[in-house]
Amino acid sequence: MEVATSPNPHSQLNANGPSQNYQSYLNSAMDFQIVRTLGEGAFGEVKLVVDSKNPSFAVAMKCLDLGKHANLLNEFKKEALIQQRLSSEGHDNVIRYIGIRMDHNLYQYQIFLEYADGGEIFDQIEPDVGLPVHRAQFYFRQLLNGLSFIHGHGIAHRDIKPENLLLTKRDTLKISDFGMATVFRHNNKERKLQASCGTLPYVAPEVLTGSYRGPPADVWSCGVVLVTLLAGELPWDAPKKSVSSYQGWINSTSLNLNPWKKIDNNALSLLRIILTENTKNRADLDRIKNHPWCTFKTDSAHIPSAKRRKLIPDLEFASISFTLQKSFYFRDTVSQPIEISNRMNAIITSTIQNISFSQPDSADNLLLSNSQISEFSQHQDPILNLVRRMTRFLVVVSKSEIIPRLYAACEDCGFQAKDHPPCHILVTHREITFIITVIEMVEGGVRKVMVDIRRSRGDGIEFKRAFVALRKRLLDVVCSRGNEWLVSQGLTHSQMIPESY
Repeated sequence: MEVATSPNPHSQLNANGPSQNYQSYLNSAMDFQIVRTLGEGAFGEVKLVVDSKNPSFAVAMKCLDLGKHANLLNEFKKEALIQQRLSSEGHDNVIRYIGIRMDHNLYQYQIFLEYADGGEIFDQIEPDVGLPVHRAQFYFRQLLNGLSFIHGHGIAHRDIKPENLLLTKRDTLKISDFGMATVFRHNNKERKLQASCGTLPYVAPEVLTGSYRGPPADVWSCGVVLVTLLAGELPWDAPKKSVSSYQGWINSTSLNLNPWKKIDNNALSLLRIILTENTKNRADLDRIKNHPWCTFKTDSAHIPSAKRRKLIPDLEFASISFTLQKSFYFRDTVSQPIEISNRMNAIITSTIQNISFSQPDSADNLLLSNSQISEFSQHQDPILNLVRRMTRFLVVVSKSEIIPRLYAACEDCGFQAKDHPPCHILVTHREITFIITVIEMVEGGVRKVMVDIRRSRGDGIEFKRAFVALRKRLLDVVCSRGNEWLVSQGLTHSQMIPESY
């Protein structure tokens, strides 16, 4: 099976990573095993896959079903070429392209990409509250660095939003999803762009009205992302004069309203030079990087105590578990091995309504018994990560007790819930869709039951609001100190400042 690969796959890796020749994997006879679905997009599903001959080789596989979307093939190939161009040099804050192939059996094109095992950045944003300032700044700086690299190669992303900003377990931000990206500069000649594309709340106003320059449009989107990081909500539904919230920002008549009243003056002054309609006055990336908000040093001590308590209810537990994590060495690229301390010996199964299959976890010491290994996991090591995210919690009841409670909670929230084979609950609410999985673990003879909730489609902030509403209906069975354990296992985020800050 012939695969087109990045010309220098090894250069894509972190310099500290072990030597791996991706091309040798992709050009040889491959036997990829699909572990699970990571997400869904316009082209189709994104899946986590491993090479059964080398299970440490875990990548994300973006699929285009030619039977359903043959008309999108050229766009799919364009996306691959753009990512190949960026990955020939590579940047820490841009998802690495590995290769593309045609699977004739499944009749689909597949793009292979670096696997970001820390989930999506929106997952960390508390609805209507946002992130602690130090974390918002930490991620925003990385976004600026990645976007500077992309623009430096003459490429505009055109769909910057939290859902397309992924994380590794070492808190490295990765700009992903280049499905709307295009070349705006070639041979030092810049062209105006014409296509009106992107996600409406994040697009720049000029994108909706005619031709526009690529870099300023991406800068605008970064500004909306920053509002979301700091306030936990979008500033408007669309940048149109007919939208009162947008008009209020342009006319400076809404600063005493949400989201602006939740943002300090230093950050507001930065947003003023980003979210300005006149592209000639809009700040470029270098000016933004040198703004006082981006250059000052902070820590969790500078967060107002009331907001810190709301953002980090288990701060004392997170502090303890963050220290424990220093013995972990997390995979930061698709080929790095995982070395985990032997602190637990567990069996993991994922169950919904008496259907069970094994779900490999982040630690190589989460052992699977033969009777619990499904048809795909028989061919791989149980070392693959569950993507870290905050939309999961431990409960103090059994799996058989929590499943009917989940259905009842969904009904109480006005959500539509139904079985989603082989072992999930599929939930829809307005424009969002998410999947609930119950994962059972046994540690030292003690049973732990985790409820994992993953966004499938729709706005990330609205999904988080739905998660909060659902969890509130289950507070009587939520383990009060479960977050401490989840953080210590790398299954959810700590709000402490990363060591690399």
